[in-house]
Amino acid sequence: DFAPALVNMGNVSKELRRSEEAIGCYKKALEIDPDLVEAHINLGIVFHYFGQLEDTIESYQKALSINPDNAEVYYNLGCTFQVQGNVDEASK
Repeated sequence: DFAPALVNMGNVSKELRRSEEAIGCYKKALEIDPDLVEAHINLGIVFHYFGQLEDTIESYQKALSINPDNAEVYYNLGCTFQVQGNVDEASK
């Protein structure tokens, strides 16, 4: 299964600030395994870095639909809503 390897490649690219490359790795991983929560989370992080907050929220919501008990995703989602100025959603 190559999906986890692609996530790892994406993480390395993200750390090297090669965000476009990281996005490509995460998207390829999700083509192979659409339920790979880690790929959704990291994709959301990179989208947030670019200020693509709607894409960020969508990535986090997909992660939560797969694993609704992931506290990291709730935190990241709340922070994203706060950056948007959507305090009501952030407090949920």
